Amino acid sequence: MPPPPTPPTRTPATARRVADETNGHGVVVSASELLCRAGDRAFFGWGEPRSREKALNLYARAASDPSSPCASAMRRLGRCYEEGAGVAPDPDAAASWNEAAAALGDPDATCATARVVERAGDLRGAGERYQFAADEGHAGAAFELGRMYANGLGVRKDAEAAAYWYQLAAEHGDAAAQRAVGVAGMEAANENEANDPAAAATAAREAIEWLERAAAQGDADALNDLAIVHEDGHAIAAIPRDAEKARGLYSRAAERGHPRARNNLGFVYMASEAYADAAVHFRIAANEGDADAMNNLGNLVENGLGVPKDLREARWMYERAAAAGVDKAREAAARVSETIRRVLFSSHWFPYDPVGVVNAVS
Repeated sequence: MPPPPTPPTRTPATARRVADETNGHGVVVSASELLCRAGDRAFFGWGEPRSREKALNLYARAASDPSSPCASAMRRLGRCYEEGAGVAPDPDAAASWNEAAAALGDPDATCATARVVERAGDLRGAGERYQFAADEGHAGAAFELGRMYANGLGVRKDAEAAAYWYQLAAEHGDAAAQRAVGVAGMEAANENEANDPAAAATAAREAIEWLERAAAQGDADALNDLAIVHEDGHAIAAIPRDAEKARGLYSRAAERGHPRARNNLGFVYMASEAYADAAVHFRIAANEGDADAMNNLGNLVENGLGVPKDLREARWMYERAAAAGVDKAREAAARVSETIRRVLFSSHWFPYDPVGVVNAVS
């Protein structure tokens, strides 16, 4: 790995005037920046065969240019080493390249470095880096800074400062911040409904618009939040219940790996008595560790709704849900166990074929 470069002190003689790709105007672009762009074409396969190895080589040349080291190429190298793209994963190399890019003032690299520093436990150092990148207009860093103020991580807990940075990040297009602003707006609308219903209604509608903007970017949390709004309806914002719309939003969130959306999707199917479909989604969510899905699947299996009745599997699902903290699942597990006990002791098959007995009543 080439050593991290020092910032340039002069305009490189290798700079060229080229047509900017975004507006067609003539701009001065250094040779290292041209190499970085060539690396992007190789990395993503734009107009040429995709090759992560070629991209890595081009990024390294751009980052190591002695006359004009390219911070963007350094950041891309950091990502390659972090994700193992074109090279074996190397967290130390990734951190080194991100730090080098951050030292040249690259806000993306500064934000990436801040996340590494935060994971290492240096909250104050992370906050300083987020602050620097946010001041440079980095939306993701502004969101992270808002999160730190909201939770008092390395800084004094300050709801007003958190709201400021979340709003700034949301306005600059950060999906997570848009969702945070939307959630905060919904909470404020609920709190203000009794005092000023009109203002609460306006706040709720604005909050839902923020959630919709985040969902449009594929934010799984926002998709799940919006689905809940449409499943339950929202009186303050005058949104009626719409199970079909909720189902579509839950499905999109589940496809993006949201831990709760898959169970919620199953619940929408169960509410419409589409038990077989509900069981499919509950089983997927249960296998992913969702405790409520375990309990819900236990209910379907216990009663033979959409799936074959099986008391043993129902008990197992209830027991897993109870172990994960679902209190009502404990009672359900005890109830099913008692049913199994009664059937076994009352059957003329016991004790010779207890499995057959349980299957018979299941």
